[in-house]
Amino acid sequence: MTKTEAILSKLLNADNDGKKISLFQSTHPASSSANIQEDIIRFKNGLQRVRSDNKYDESIDQTLNSLDNLLDDTEFWKHRTVGLVIFGDEKGYEAVSLPHDIDELSYVDNQFLVTPLALMNSLGSDFYVLDINHTRPRLVEVSSVGCQEVKLESMPSSFEEMTANIEYGKDLQHQSGGSDRFHGHTDEAALQDDAMRYYRKIVEAVENHLEGHDDPVVLVGTENRIGEIRKLLTYHRVLEDYIEGNGEHMDETGLCNAGRPLVEKYNQTKRQTMVNQFAEIIPDRKLIGIDEIHQAAQEGRIDTLFVPSYRITSDTVREGFDESIVVELSDDNKIEPIEAVVRDVLSSGGRVQAVALDAFEDDQLRASCRY
Repeated sequence: MTKTEAILSKLLNADNDGKKISLFQSTHPASSSANIQEDIIRFKNGLQRVRSDNKYDESIDQTLNSLDNLLDDTEFWKHRTVGLVIFGDEKGYEAVSLPHDIDELSYVDNQFLVTPLALMNSLGSDFYVLDINHTRPRLVEVSSVGCQEVKLESMPSSFEEMTANIEYGKDLQHQSGGSDRFHGHTDEAALQDDAMRYYRKIVEAVENHLEGHDDPVVLVGTENRIGEIRKLLTYHRVLEDYIEGNGEHMDETGLCNAGRPLVEKYNQTKRQTMVNQFAEIIPDRKLIGIDEIHQAAQEGRIDTLFVPSYRITSDTVREGFDESIVVELSDDNKIEPIEAVVRDVLSSGGRVQAVALDAFEDDQLRASCRY
């Protein structure tokens, strides 16, 4: 279960006693004074919309007063991603960083608004970068809250330390041919044997951590090292595209930025494949239109719900990227009926999949059925 899925599960199972607020907005990951001020103004406007909502009542006054304090908390706004959602009720609030931009959206009801979060989860933003080098191999985890190295106890710290033979490594750099000094092997053969043992240790450490995960993995390294590692990996979501070169001089942020375009390309291809496959589904297993889909969702028959809900724009707030995804869900999109369908689909074990606003010939919901 991903972090987002864990949050979704908690929101879906929250009790329905008392009013709840869900406040979505875009934010700037670059914390200049101008960016912070713009984000604060958006947040202030969102709080005003919540207070003026006809469903608002005094039970959440204290929580809203606490949220007012964020208007003066510059440290909070310095550490944002490209989007933010606040979930609040009479007990308090939780701030969740979002991996994608979103149009401003406020919602007050007896339940939290889960649709935008479910859609973002389906867009796939989290991933790993495996940096294969001989001095400091690393597995870096990338999520909406940033990127950090995963501390793996069984990960070898370096090739030299594993072989415990530094002079052997130095000798090989200066010798064009080998002598049979390693139990009957040439230097070159011994080096290859040790390299494979080193790669197997890396793979074992990484796959032990990734057991039960579903996030893509981007490989970084020389073509030869990636080829050898790829033969050993059994994890099911290792990308074919990779970052060629020596990554040991890059920090975690550099690895994240290098890997993200490959992951976004992979996810876009995956979504387009799903759209193409939907066209091939037999008519009896295909539904179009919210009314029929809602009925089937209440019966637990929906396998995958397709929600046209995002656009790709070049007006990105993330520095260094040519384009970004913006999730669009407003009152004009009839958010409440969509929310009801999404909740029924998720509650019955179905899948919610965001697709581009122009993925189909119209913007109606579509769904594939289990039976």
